[in-house]
Amino acid sequence: MTELDFMTTEGESSLSADRCGHRAALLSRLQQKGFPVPLFCAVPVDAMRGVGQGAEFSCRSLLNRFDESELLVVRASPQNPDWGGAKPVANVGLNAKWAEALESTHGEVCAASIFAEFVENFSVEVAGLDA
Repeated sequence: MTELDFMTTEGESSLSADRCGHRAALLSRLQQKGFPVPLFCAVPVDAMRGVGQGAEFSCRSLLNRFDESELLVVRASPQNPDWGGAKPVANVGLNAKWAEALESTHGEVCAASIFAEFVENFSVEVAGLDA
């Protein structure tokens, strides 16, 4: 299994929409103009096309760019902005330990709501299960 190809803007001038999609290119431009942009990685369109055709990739090197205590958001960045892309999946990495931390800072009801929303969104958007 090969590592999934990805790019960052660290040390690079910018990411192109043709190579990484419009959202990634926009983030890159905002970062270049000095706006506060969180750390992000962009998976090239060709690599995603390979995933769509059944190629298997390891995401270990991509995930190693982030601290394991951080929650991530996965967003589509299509070449054609009219398509819009799939819905984002937020709070990737949320687990029982995170739920406990959220409960202590935001309360039991809020933590349970965030956790339930993540499980439902992941089930529908990633696993393809009906809500």
